[in-house]
Amino acid sequence: MKLIKINKIKGFTLLEILIAIFIVSLISAMIWPSLGHLSESSRICETEKIMDEIEKAILGPKNNYDENGKRIIKGFVGDMKRWPWLWEPRPEIKPSFEGTAWELPSNMSPGLGQFCGYENGEPKYYVDPSKVFLRPDGEFKQKFFKWKRPFRKLYDDPSNNDHIGGLKTENEGQPRGLWTKFVEDYPYSAGPNEFLDHKGHILSDDWKGPYLAPPKNFKKDSGDHYAKSDIEYENLEPIWHSSGIHANSETWEDGCYNPTTGELGEFFDDKEKFRLLQTNERLTDAWKRALRFFITEDPDNHGGTIFWIISEGPDFEGVYPSKGVCSSHSWTIDETDTMENKYDPELPENQDNIVRKLRSSIFEKIFKEETDEKINKTKEILEKIKKSITGDSPFGSNTGFYSDMLRFPYLYNESGEYKTTSDELFKKGYPKGLFNKSNQVGKVPFEKNGNSFGTGWKHSYLNLSSIYMDNDYIYDAFGNKIILFNDTTEKIFLILSPGPDNSYEFYNEDPPETEIDINSYDPLSEVNQDNIILKISENDFLPGFLKIEKITILNAPSSVKAGIYGVIGETQEPFISALSLIDADSDGIVDDMASSSSDFDFSDVSAKKLSSGGRYLVLFNDENDNNIPDNSESGKVYIYNVKSKSQYLISLEINIDFSEFNVLSIN
Repeated sequence: MKLIKINKIKGFTLLEILIAIFIVSLISAMIWPSLGHLSESSRICETEKIMDEIEKAILGPKNNYDENGKRIIKGFVGDMKRWPWLWEPRPEIKPSFEGTAWELPSNMSPGLGQFCGYENGEPKYYVDPSKVFLRPDGEFKQKFFKWKRPFRKLYDDPSNNDHIGGLKTENEGQPRGLWTKFVEDYPYSAGPNEFLDHKGHILSDDWKGPYLAPPKNFKKDSGDHYAKSDIEYENLEPIWHSSGIHANSETWEDGCYNPTTGELGEFFDDKEKFRLLQTNERLTDAWKRALRFFITEDPDNHGGTIFWIISEGPDFEGVYPSKGVCSSHSWTIDETDTMENKYDPELPENQDNIVRKLRSSIFEKIFKEETDEKINKTKEILEKIKKSITGDSPFGSNTGFYSDMLRFPYLYNESGEYKTTSDELFKKGYPKGLFNKSNQVGKVPFEKNGNSFGTGWKHSYLNLSSIYMDNDYIYDAFGNKIILFNDTTEKIFLILSPGPDNSYEFYNEDPPETEIDINSYDPLSEVNQDNIILKISENDFLPGFLKIEKITILNAPSSVKAGIYGVIGETQEPFISALSLIDADSDGIVDDMASSSSDFDFSDVSAKKLSSGGRYLVLFNDENDNNIPDNSESGKVYIYNVKSKSQYLISLEINIDFSEFNVLSIN
């Protein structure tokens, strides 16, 4: 009998089964997120990371500090010095409104939310609630929902026309400046204009973005359960009533966002729920639903603001303040009903919300310190400009441009042109003559061993670093051009930095190049309050005080004369006096010369005025009788530092023998 051996089959132990289950679970946990099936806790973590990236785009890295331990602000705020504005797609036009709507910007009706001029230097947007719903507009194209351009800037309207959709209450705005410089995105060609071009509103050159990658539409069919066509979308709540008791009266505001009222609101607004799932041009959370953004006051920091980032979390619900209550289509305004005052995180719909608050106090102190430093630096620059013109007058020596040229520098316009005749002088412009010799050369009668005293353009009077000056312009510490104004009537030179906002006004408008009235500049006007100015008056350094009691020249021929340079006037010609022939040395021969005691007496009451600064007195043998000291003629040169205050009066006598005259060298 043949025995058959039967192998006993061994089963799995409980430990082996548990290990296998663990491995399968681990692999599933690794694969599941890649398939788009994240757990709620994972989505919360992912949403926090998304908010981290948005915060970094706005403020820069958190751990960025200078050598003094002061945080360095970068990102959008670091460049633009403000929060990014919030922008919604264009508002939906009411069926009852008839008028020119979204055509060429120049033909658009006002009140539709597009740019409509400036207010206090800022672009102005206006919404007329009789013309539009304050909800974003879009339409289906090839089964995909597309936003209609242009985007509109949200604002806090004092008249409350934009109280739903404002910055402090429920809105659908997005910080588009984080990824595009063309935040308005006009779909039309508007032609050349300082504000509009083919892309609408363009952020300033301070913008150095993008700070984030442009948002993408992750799930184009994510709202299909609400609507797949324009007709289905229009049938969602809220519905425009074309007839009945509410005909032509239902607005976006109808339905407060208080669940106890029973009015249409967030919980029944299917149109908004559909739009929040349309993620193109919108930043989203990990559930691929649009994030909410608000900009409000900061109750804990007077004058400060908060930039809110909110995800509505797993339940896709949120209840927000709406600046009032609506009952039976009647709106009651409550100015305190805003996010900073009445957002309630304990409401059931808000308990799972993920909220990130960025406070302006993070950067306000830093920016204030930086601004104060730039203001002080700009004041130093203006003082240097003044000194380049007047030297250390009125209480010191005038070694500036005016001393040598006997005038303020000519002002160049933006085209590089300048005028020299008094009736055509540009009264507004840029003083190239302070550092550029071209077209500024004056007569230099005596240049002794490089001495800078005298008349005529000598050197560059202004030397600033390349950061603050080039061949054409002088800049303030904010990088703006410094502008000079010459009021020839008041005889005042105004040096102006437009300050941090780079704006100024005279009688609410910019004066022409050939006209200026310093009295029309109001430093307290809203536009001018941040300007940094410095005034130079001729009275501060003119006239100079000099009195030469007597000039005596022994053994001099009758052709000897005396002249002084620096006389103030249109011609700027030197004052020349012929001396009287006398016997000053009592040798019995009338061969000496002397001046009258009034010939060279200059003060604020004298007939002729002398400029302060380095002034030449020239005694010369005018052999050709042309009242000008010429080469080959003999003479003697004296230099006096004439000052503009009577307490510094130079009073003296000069005695010299003609034999001490030397041949003059005229440059």
